Amino acid sequence: MRITLRTVRKDSRDYEQVKKLYRRAFPLAERAPFAQLMRWSDGRRAQMYALYDESTLKRGQCEKAYGESDAGSRRGESVGEWIGLAYFVRYKDILYLFYLAIDESRRGSGYGSALLTAVRRHFAGMRVILNIEEVADTAPNFRERRKRKSFYEKNGFHGMGYTVKELGVVYETLGMGETVTKSEYIALMRSLIGRFGTWYIYHCLEK
Repeated sequence: MRITLRTVRKDSRDYEQVKKLYRRAFPLAERAPFAQLMRWSDGRRAQMYALYDESTLKRGQCEKAYGESDAGSRRGESVGEWIGLAYFVRYKDILYLFYLAIDESRRGSGYGSALLTAVRRHFAGMRVILNIEEVADTAPNFRERRKRKSFYEKNGFHGMGYTVKELGVVYETLGMGETVTKSEYIALMRSLIGRFGTWYIYHCLEK
């Protein structure tokens, strides 16, 4: 399989299904407002993508995997089978996988690993990070958290050595490549949500 990343805009044909999957896949406490994500999604600091399985296209139909506009999508041209969404934040040489979700009907088919392979291909040379819920023995979904961490470790991620607390949820930061420090991560978030938003999430709420 080969994953195609298609930029999502409000006039994209996959806008509504991406929004619905986002709301199903992540608990309310871990979701930023979808409308806000789309406002940040300017291609410079962040971008929302719809994920397609390009291998389902017939020979000769494949389109360039990354960097295209939605022109083909608006015209109704085939880009393969839709499988999920990904939301990336960029800061200097850091790429943060903020959200990743595979449609329920496609889970367990290797698409998560295929996406991470696509990320390594498209963003070669960047330091890639993501957050997962801290694997705490006392967590009611401990096994699910452990399974999720094992999945990322099998795909080349390792612990960055710190956790962050956001909106009451403690996350462990994992990464591929060289270390991204906690201060660099906070700077990345500040570049996305601004100084006041960063202060509110990391200082005000923890008091």
